[in-house]
Amino acid sequence: MHYVLRFTDPLAQRSEHSGRKGANLAGLTQNNLPVPTGFIVTTEAYRNFIAPEQRVLASVAQWNFGLPEVIRKRSAELHANLAALELPAAVVEAITEALAEYPPQQAFAVRASPVVDDLLGSAFAGKYASYLNCHGSAAVLKHIKQCFISLWQDRAITYRNHHQLLQQEVTIAVVVQAMLNTEVAGVGFSVNPINGELRQTVVDANYGLGHVLGDATHEADRWVLHKDSGEILGAHISKKTLQLTTANSDGTIEEVLSDGQANMPCLTPHQLQHLNQLLVQIETQYGFPQEVAWGLCDGQFYCLQARPITTLPPHWTRDEACARFPNVITPLAWDFINPLFHNSLHYSFHLMNYPPFQGQWFDVHDHYLYGNQNAVEIYTQRLPFKINALEDLKAYFPQLYENFRWMQELPNQYLYSLDNYLVSLGELAREPLAEKSQAELWQFISRMQALGHEYFRPNLAIYLTCDLLKARLLQLLQCQFSKTESLCVFDNLLGNLETKSQEIENHLFKLARYLRAQPELSLLLQQTSSREIIARDLLAEFPKFSQQLQQFLKTHGHCEIDLDPYHPTFVDAPWRVLDDLRLRVHSPLLDVPPVTEARLQQAEHALFLRLPLDLHFFFREMIRLTQLYTRLADLVHYQTTRWLVPLRRGVLSLGQNLQSQGLIHDANDVFFAHLLDLEDAVQRNSPRVWTQLAEHIEIEKQAYFEDKLLTPVWVLGDNHYEFPHKDNLTGSADSGGVVEGVVFLVRNVDDFALFPRGAILVARNTHAAWMPLLYSAAAVVTEGGGALSYSAIMARKLGIPAVSGVHEAFSLLKTGMRVRVNGDRGFVEIV
Repeated sequence: MHYVLRFTDPLAQRSEHSGRKGANLAGLTQNNLPVPTGFIVTTEAYRNFIAPEQRVLASVAQWNFGLPEVIRKRSAELHANLAALELPAAVVEAITEALAEYPPQQAFAVRASPVVDDLLGSAFAGKYASYLNCHGSAAVLKHIKQCFISLWQDRAITYRNHHQLLQQEVTIAVVVQAMLNTEVAGVGFSVNPINGELRQTVVDANYGLGHVLGDATHEADRWVLHKDSGEILGAHISKKTLQLTTANSDGTIEEVLSDGQANMPCLTPHQLQHLNQLLVQIETQYGFPQEVAWGLCDGQFYCLQARPITTLPPHWTRDEACARFPNVITPLAWDFINPLFHNSLHYSFHLMNYPPFQGQWFDVHDHYLYGNQNAVEIYTQRLPFKINALEDLKAYFPQLYENFRWMQELPNQYLYSLDNYLVSLGELAREPLAEKSQAELWQFISRMQALGHEYFRPNLAIYLTCDLLKARLLQLLQCQFSKTESLCVFDNLLGNLETKSQEIENHLFKLARYLRAQPELSLLLQQTSSREIIARDLLAEFPKFSQQLQQFLKTHGHCEIDLDPYHPTFVDAPWRVLDDLRLRVHSPLLDVPPVTEARLQQAEHALFLRLPLDLHFFFREMIRLTQLYTRLADLVHYQTTRWLVPLRRGVLSLGQNLQSQGLIHDANDVFFAHLLDLEDAVQRNSPRVWTQLAEHIEIEKQAYFEDKLLTPVWVLGDNHYEFPHKDNLTGSADSGGVVEGVVFLVRNVDDFALFPRGAILVARNTHAAWMPLLYSAAAVVTEGGGALSYSAIMARKLGIPAVSGVHEAFSLLKTGMRVRVNGDRGFVEIV
């Protein structure tokens, strides 16, 4: 039983013991980054402390969460009961022993480190306890217990209920860390969180302990730096009125800054250079952009906390999207695919121990799909280890198996779920649809969508892992071979595998060879269009070829021509196969023998002759896994396309139903409806609703075919709006995006119930109790604040624009006024 773990203990890096905050500090420490020493009071200690009230905690899930006053009252009662508990003697003993390793005069920071934030994806500002400048074991023990109890504050309970977490299963750890009396402190971002620039860092700073940065009433200096050179690209030096410092006894005090100090930058260019290097070093260590709390003490920078940045303004390009979705996509198709894709994305990142992704990976503009290039670059370049020579590889052996255990287990999990998917798919595919009503057809489509959600969940993890393994294997080969040689070895290792795609290729080549041997059949294909051949059943004169073609369609006919089910697959468009064969029949590859895996074995043999003996086992495993995931990714795609056939059949049956009523001109036109609109029409089933939907379908269809004729821009415009000077309010750009809407001024909680969903929230300040408004707001404007204020943190998490430090907001903005909020540039324009 581990009640206490030092930052240097390998177990401390596991968040199930240490919470996210503690695990991060342990990881930073063990990677030799400058972190004040400390230890973690573990989740095991918390569970021991809370055990007498476990039954009561389990009953929290039954509270009436529709009545906030009742929640506050019951939470206060629970809080009082927990405060009456004593820390178990064994826990006290372990903590006291750890404290004894420090000088008697040492002060400590005591902070809650919840595990729940790992499940939700980001810390929830202001929800858990944090105490500074704690002197003596009695004070430390007291505040450790208060941190434990903070897990059961009303805000935390409500937050967990909102995210549907089991209340009694959440746990918390506590970080106890040597207190630094910093001269300057703040936060640094290893990428620019405001505009999404990945080659910029951002630093916010103030004198003292820096905790005033999270308070919207205080200002801070801000610098934007070039990530590579540390060059200052922009600076905002504010008038800093207060600094937080340690009191003579426990706790902190605020001190008023002199006018001279208030207007001076609190960091020099030389210090900013060093801080920029620290931010880059921490990002490199984690392989992911980081938000770093830092402090400057006695001329040295210390890392006080680091956590991944999971929300960045999107940078929409066709780079990622064009490979998967090169053409226009119908609205209904994207409404089907989008939730499945993003559901799989979130599941996959959790499975792969990646930081969660907040936002859209893909989005549609003018019927073309665009990828969020910022997200793509951050996540797809995150590799498990970085080496410059094979000798460096051995240092990673101890952690590789533990950190990537899921990589061994995922294939079996997928293959197990595949059987259930294929059985369910077969049942749905056999279901007769001709006599079904609109409501019954919609139920069928909904079941198809539910099946897709279940099956697709691990698929992106398989694709991403395949890409990751390939990239790393190639890099390893380049450590041993020249660039040309390494690519050759790589191709031989992976290019000769027996996959479903290879099976389809072999089958089509077999058909092409037969076709070439039949002069009359070849002539028919040359002189007659494939569509006409199928429509007039001209293949009936060639029964053997027709039989072989039907066998191909029976086996592989589900393979898509386009991921949009608006387009038929091979089984519904067999002329596509004939078009394919017409091209293949003249291919020089037709005379090449089928690919075997002999070259694979030769490539492996050549590789192992060049490798040190003690790396043979690792490379065998690396090659095996890469080959396995290459086959698996191909199988996933092959089996995924089966889903398109019955889905298309269900949608077209609904379209035929609507066509028979004269609501649409063609059954395929139903693909130009949006999913929610279609669902609403089916449920309400009134002539007026169907007529409105038909009108929307016609508009969307016309736009689709107009956009189809266009060449989409590669990079979407940045949408920065050039504001005139008048009627502008300026502030700090804290969360990107541009939104136009109606202002609603909120002065206090009495105004909460009146706040209309989708309005622009204007407030003097916000804190954790304002969470419901931020969920409902289209954007947020505050008189105070900064990048670390509550409203800014939550705005970035929710993906809505935020502008803070708009000091004249309550003077110039009125409820009902229409404004445009530009979170990219820090403007609020009265329109």
